[in-house]
Amino acid sequence: MSVFGVASTKRIDKQKFSNSIAEFRTIPLGNFNQKILIRGENISNPIILFIHGGPGMSEMHEVRELSNALEDRFTLVTWDQRGCGKSYSNNVPNLTHMQIVEDGVELIQYLKQHFKKDKIYLVTHSWGTIIGLDLVKLIPTDITAVISIGQVVDYTPTELMSYNFALEQAKNHNDLTSIKELGKIGIPHDGLYASGVNGLLRQRKILMRQGGVFYNKNKIYYLLKLILTSPEYTLYEKLLLNKGRNQSLKAIWNQDLMKTNLINTLPHVAVPIYFFHGRMDYITPLSFVDEYFNKLKAPQKKLVIFKRSGHDPRVDEPEKFVEELHKCFK
Repeated sequence: MSVFGVASTKRIDKQKFSNSIAEFRTIPLGNFNQKILIRGENISNPIILFIHGGPGMSEMHEVRELSNALEDRFTLVTWDQRGCGKSYSNNVPNLTHMQIVEDGVELIQYLKQHFKKDKIYLVTHSWGTIIGLDLVKLIPTDITAVISIGQVVDYTPTELMSYNFALEQAKNHNDLTSIKELGKIGIPHDGLYASGVNGLLRQRKILMRQGGVFYNKNKIYYLLKLILTSPEYTLYEKLLLNKGRNQSLKAIWNQDLMKTNLINTLPHVAVPIYFFHGRMDYITPLSFVDEYFNKLKAPQKKLVIFKRSGHDPRVDEPEKFVEELHKCFK
């Protein structure tokens, strides 16, 4: 064993659940090895593929926190996208939006073939909602349905609203430090800050302090605890989480991504879609999702509003999240 330890995931009792699975796999996707975690009590169950946000924000620790409530009915696959989390490398070829979409296509084909499935479910979050809908466009017949958490709709006005909310709340709370810092960052132009990713991360830190990320601002400490205590990451991988996030943001958070406007470019999807959205989400504000939901055409659609949640109801209202997932993925 190295000084950085080894990663592990809690075993599922094979005597009780003979068809269960609980393991990591390394899969070449787009000629780059990427890690997935697969867990479930019966591999005959439907598959849910979790697509994380960011870019570069591994969420394996969040999925594991919920998985005990889902593993009896689903096989859960958590994917760390190229360049981040357990798929981190300081030399990542072709770290682009479309390459990650292509990686996702390959992963879905692998899962279908290996587990003998015709289709799989997707649960996507934030940046991952863009990847998820790209996959729906490319391979709709391979996807049963999608849950989009914190759906990105139109990046440019979204980022401006996020900035203005943080500034307004800082003024309401007479938070002079945040007001000064936001002034230094400056308003985003066409969705981007003058100092690039550095400005984005500084704004997000203030937004969190002003209640625009989590319903309960102390949830950040809960998330940090999940990361620090997660056996699914080695110590070395934990130390590299921010580095993976930063390199992914620098590579992908650009003018092309800011052109995303689903209202104009994706008025119809061919699979059922369920939007799970926190009322206090000011990374992807509810007003944009509500407008998109009302205009979108789909075989089936539903907007589930989590009244006591911010950008990720899995963190703020985990029990309600599991309950609503079971209603949608029947």
